[in-house]
Amino acid sequence: MKTKTCANWATFGLGSQIEVNTKEIRDALFKRLGEEDDEIRGEALVGLSIRKDKRVLGPLLKELTSKTLGHVVFRFKKRMDIIRLRINFQLPD
Repeated sequence: MKTKTCANWATFGLGSQIEVNTKEIRDALFKRLGEEDDEIRGEALVGLSIRKDKRVLGPLLKELTSKTLGHVVFRFKKRMDIIRLRINFQLPD
């Protein structure tokens, strides 16, 4: 359990808490997409999305259409729904 918690926090930190956008960081986040733990995968999806890495599209669609959404992916979907509403109704951020 400690290992998963550590990996989750590390992925969160790397993906969401720093603004650096290097190939090494994107590759490390992409590697985390293969994790069994949905929270770790979710944090990697968020980090890759923030960095506009196109490799995230397939795995993201897979997660969003799965029968069980992890809470990070659920938050991501909720954020995307809000963004979509803002675009559709031309609302300010």
